[in-house]
Amino acid sequence: MTAFLNQLPALMGVIVGVLGTLLTARLNDRAQADAQRTKAWEAVLLLGDADTVAAAREWRWAVPQLERAARGVADDDFDRTAAVRRADEGRDRFCVAARAGLTVGSGDVAQARWLTDRQMNS
Repeated sequence: MTAFLNQLPALMGVIVGVLGTLLTARLNDRAQADAQRTKAWEAVLLLGDADTVAAAREWRWAVPQLERAARGVADDDFDRTAAVRRADEGRDRFCVAARAGLTVGSGDVAQARWLTDRQMNS
């Protein structure tokens, strides 16, 4: 028992070190993801026309609402179904606007109706 107690400070140091490493890695990953999102948003602002930027702004607002719910920090009156619909429809509006701005006309790429139908039929 004495040997264990003598090694306890070293064991605690290892545990604290591992926890510190995990926390640092998580914070670094989050910072990198934030930087990538910022770069993508800046590209939309610089290259998108007014309709594309407006649609991107709506979609960009809808997605964090879902993220908050996934983390368990959404308001009590949060409506998951409506939030998913807003995000899906926001993505569709963005795709339509971006394709129109780029004059890409190869058909409908909307996913919101398909996703809703699939969710209801599963």
